[in-house]
Amino acid sequence: MIGTAAMLLLASCKSSPKVEERVCNIYGGLQDNVEAILQRHLSEYDAMDGVVIVMETNSGRIRGMVGLECKDDSSYVRADSLADVRRSSALVQTVSMLAALNSGKVKQDTNEKTPMQLITLYNAIANNGKMVAPQLYDSLRQTNEEAKVSSPQMASSVNIKDIQKMLEENVTNGQGKKAQSDLFAVAGKDGTTYNKDSTLTVDFCGYFPARNPVYTVLVSVHRKEIPASGGGMAGAIFKEIAEFLYH
Repeated sequence: MIGTAAMLLLASCKSSPKVEERVCNIYGGLQDNVEAILQRHLSEYDAMDGVVIVMETNSGRIRGMVGLECKDDSSYVRADSLADVRRSSALVQTVSMLAALNSGKVKQDTNEKTPMQLITLYNAIANNGKMVAPQLYDSLRQTNEEAKVSSPQMASSVNIKDIQKMLEENVTNGQGKKAQSDLFAVAGKDGTTYNKDSTLTVDFCGYFPARNPVYTVLVSVHRKEIPASGGGMAGAIFKEIAEFLYH
């Protein structure tokens, strides 16, 4: 579930001669709380593993990134690497929709995306089409570096607004209702995928507040059997993390 790129970024946050000139953007307190929330829900869902990534919408800074996997004793430990376990995600349906709306200007990628690629896409939608690269580090000399823009406008403004409306309505009136908060408006997409090994992946990726986003959050949970609901399970984790961030 946790792609190679995401886990390498997480591992590289540890002390290393190669990163002496940089400072990690992850907030320690936020990381600990996100891990606790994820672990509690994974235990409740009897899940095999799960991942959460928290990205600052405007800057692309990664403020939290947690991967947990279940061991034989049913306890959850931090995952150093799950690079060999790649699963499809229903969240790429938004890529297909955007590509269709934009007359092919945005290419649909493979259905097996690392979580970092997916959150970057949804973050660009939150940014009204401006795609910024995820940043795990800032320079020690310049801790407020400008966002690294990958694409100033990945799709037309009209089509971006259509997708934004679709993501908002999915939370207010669709299957993503569990992600809805009384504190702020949420926009996002849920999904449930049946994997080739008969396991299931449930996802939710969204941003908040919907009209002036501050954070984009991706949640992905892997479990062995039904019931499995992207909106109901991953969406509930998203809501709890989002409300923690809001406070």
